[in-house]
Amino acid sequence: MHDDHHDAPLPPPEPDAVAGGQVFFWGILSFAFVLVSIAGLGGYFWIQRGHEVTAKVGEVNSMAAQVEQLHADATQRLTTYAKNPDGTYRIPVEDAMKLVVRDLNPKR
Repeated sequence: MHDDHHDAPLPPPEPDAVAGGQVFFWGILSFAFVLVSIAGLGGYFWIQRGHEVTAKVGEVNSMAAQVEQLHADATQRLTTYAKNPDGTYRIPVEDAMKLVVRDLNPKR
């Protein structure tokens, strides 16, 4: 028979009285810290989200102005006469359609 297991030292004895008040105090303090952290981080998140939404609304407004300008430029190109940089001429779409219909209709 081996007596090796009797050679290990015994663990220290546990204290007789656990300070329940201190454990309760630190538990409540930890819980309050977690709640304050959650509230602070949540507030920070909503503030940052508001800034991001405001920035995106500004981008949308500037994009709307760009789209409006592009639409105006396209309308101007489709409805006016002009000379192109390569020397050809541009005529309004309505007039071009009338010319095409006139050229394709058999003469009566």
